[in-house]
Amino acid sequence: MKQYTEKGAAHIVLIAVVILIVVLLGVFIIKNSSLKITKDGQTVVDTNSTDTSPKNDKSDSVKKTDDDAKPVRDLVKEHFKDVYNRDLDAAYAVTCDYFRDFTSREDFESIVGEGIFKAIDLSQIDYSEADVASSQARLRGKIGPLMPDSKLEVDFLKENNKWCIAGYRTL
Repeated sequence: MKQYTEKGAAHIVLIAVVILIVVLLGVFIIKNSSLKITKDGQTVVDTNSTDTSPKNDKSDSVKKTDDDAKPVRDLVKEHFKDVYNRDLDAAYAVTCDYFRDFTSREDFESIVGEGIFKAIDLSQIDYSEADVASSQARLRGKIGPLMPDSKLEVDFLKENNKWCIAGYRTL
């Protein structure tokens, strides 16, 4: 029997737990069903969806990405080979107009003339992660034993139907 001196904290906790379970169940149902937009613009849940294709099958996307990424992989390897061999005119020439607007040739030379660019031949990096779209791309690869937990990320743009380097950074 409830006494009038009780505050009802147990009831509040019980109600909160029930609400949490209902919300989580709703999220689970919505996440595992397909959403359809009807002609009048309303969004409805289609629980009769017969789409059984795997949502995270990376085998096809990796093959496609590897094929699409070959031109940018070749470009970045050539660029960093030129940087390592100190052919900075050739390395600077494959950067994008966007990059050159913010980085003069002299600034580029001072940036690549120090640190990691002198110590490591970055053309030897295995760029294992690639994201390629129609006019943008990004490659990532582990730098190696001198920087074991670091990756190099290189961004590309397509200018005049030709890939160019928009920038790079370590992660």
